[in-house]
Amino acid sequence: PTLKFINFADDTTVYSIGSNMSEMHNVLTAELVRVGEWLHANRLSLNIDKTSYMIVTNKRFTEKELATFLGVTIDDRLSFNEHVRELVKRISMSTVLLNRVSTLVPLKVKLNAYYALIYFRMSYAITVWGKSSFGKRPPSSLLAPSLALDVRV
Repeated sequence: PTLKFINFADDTTVYSIGSNMSEMHNVLTAELVRVGEWLHANRLSLNIDKTSYMIVTNKRFTEKELATFLGVTIDDRLSFNEHVRELVKRISMSTVLLNRVSTLVPLKVKLNAYYALIYFRMSYAITVWGKSSFGKRPPSSLLAPSLALDVRV
């Protein structure tokens, strides 16, 4: 099995790819022992609340059904449905806010608010979740009719 690390800021992801579950388990266990030794030697601790593991396979076998990786919610079937549900919920709240202030602020402020509250959420990691079963619908169809922003001049 192949063992790889992904580091981003203070997050580290260790993953293994292989066809033998027992071998992958042994490799990951040995590496986690080394990680524990390194943490101890550097007087650091592991945040257990933010630590999880997931087994992704074509069979339904997992310890944890959802995990968050760099802001994207991943499930054990890689469907990203929960990520899209959460995204729709957050964007819906933002559109309510934008609609409430739409008659009170100029167009430029509305556009800035749109890009700050909605656009960045829709575009963040879309190459990862955009082809999900839930995400096969265009993002605008997930939000219609609430995305009908009042853009009067």
